[in-house]
Amino acid sequence: MIKPSFLSASFLALPLLVEGQVPPLPSAGALYRNWPVVVGLQFHTLAMPFSDGKSAFSNPGLSVGTEFRYNRRATLLQGLQAGYYHNRYAGNGLYAAPQLVYRPRFGPLYAELRAGAGVLYAMQPGHSYELKDGSWQTNNQGGKLMLMLPVGLSLGYNGRQASPRISPFVSYQVFVLHGYNPAIPVVPNRLLQAGVRAHLFNH
Repeated sequence: MIKPSFLSASFLALPLLVEGQVPPLPSAGALYRNWPVVVGLQFHTLAMPFSDGKSAFSNPGLSVGTEFRYNRRATLLQGLQAGYYHNRYAGNGLYAAPQLVYRPRFGPLYAELRAGAGVLYAMQPGHSYELKDGSWQTNNQGGKLMLMLPVGLSLGYNGRQASPRISPFVSYQVFVLHGYNPAIPVVPNRLLQAGVRAHLFNH
């Protein structure tokens, strides 16, 4: 006859035996896949950071990008973002900017700090004029290519999976344009973004 004390000891030891046979869950960095597709909706404002909140959603646009990691934990990455925004008053913009990304994780959430340099082609919102030979004449240039220096903060959700296929995020970016015009050589801009990072390829 099996004694009750022996059965109790067996049940207590069973979880230890099962735990030893189940492999540990891989970390997020171990299952990270390079070259995800990052797409988002964005809103542009020609203003100082954290000012003029009423016009934050007035000038819509789209962004698309990708990234790859530098370290095994996937906390240091190289991102590339391109985008377009429509601004009838300040002029439409088309840009491309590689950015260095630091992405720590906090459970199912993650934060981002990103900074980089790129170029932006700003289109004229209407007719412009320049002084030539003592008279104002129409400037037929369609736009101007300028240096773009972006810095941004993001907050996203990875879920509780080690390697999520889709991660939503929101982002607040500030960038300055160099060479806007001779009177104002540096101009501040803002981008408010919301999008998803989708890992579609097994790289």
